[in-house]
Amino acid sequence: EEAVVSTQSTGSDICPQPLPLSHIRSSEDIMGLGDKIVLVDVRPVARYPDAIPGAVRMYTDRMRPDDVIANLSGDETLVTYCMKGTLAFRGAKALRDAGWIGELYFIDNGGYPELQGLF
Repeated sequence: EEAVVSTQSTGSDICPQPLPLSHIRSSEDIMGLGDKIVLVDVRPVARYPDAIPGAVRMYTDRMRPDDVIANLSGDETLVTYCMKGTLAFRGAKALRDAGWIGELYFIDNGGYPELQGLF
C-alpha cells in the first residue's frame, strides 16, 4: 500500500498549528477553519467531566489518539483543547504521531475556561 500524504496539512508533518486564544473572538473563528471541524478535548475525563458540546473526548484512563482517528473519515479539521494549552499541544502531537495527516490545530495560551463561553 502506498502512504497517503496530505498536501493540505496544517503546521508540519511533525507539529500541529498553534491557534492562540488571543486570535479567537467567537466560535466562528474556530468553526470557520474548515468544512468539518472536530473539537478534541484532551483533558482527563475523570478529572474534567464537562466538555464543550459535541467535542470528542480523547482521554479516558490514558490518551487514545488511535480511537479518535478510527472514528473519523479523514477530511475533518481537528482542533484540540485542554485547560491552558500544554496538553492541547501534546494531544495534537499524539494525533499526528498516530497517523493523522489532515488539518490539525491546538488552542494555545488558554482552553476550556475561555472557550466554554463561546459555544
